[in-house]
Amino acid sequence: MNGLYSEALHHLEKAFRILEGMVPPPEKVRHGDTFVFRYREQTILQALLQKLARVISGLHAAWLLVENGFLQEQGAVHRMLDEFHEDILFLAFAVINRDQREIHQRYLDAFYKEEFDHTTLDSSHDREMVPRKKFVPMLQK
Repeated sequence: MNGLYSEALHHLEKAFRILEGMVPPPEKVRHGDTFVFRYREQTILQALLQKLARVISGLHAAWLLVENGFLQEQGAVHRMLDEFHEDILFLAFAVINRDQREIHQRYLDAFYKEEFDHTTLDSSHDREMVPRKKFVPMLQK
């Protein structure tokens, strides 16, 4: 891995561990015959942490893809990273400005809603995500 890129990821992971220690940790929750980790409190800070984790893993994935010649796939990962960036700004501005609105709560409700029924593993298609066009303009003010 490129030295500077590797160093940046190292610092991101280090900062992530510090932030991780600032929110209540996830708990083991029964999920069918096994268990999963879930944030019981489902706070905006925990959602931010989960989005930040996806950014770090996405940056690792992008590097692996580019190193192995999968440039179009790497571009797809960067589009996902761009969406994570918008989500993080949307949530972070609510925290920074102490201005959590109803749209943030709708976002969090959809974000934390389970995608699969743990007994049947059927997909739950009633996850009503907040459309990007509703909150991206809020970031441009």
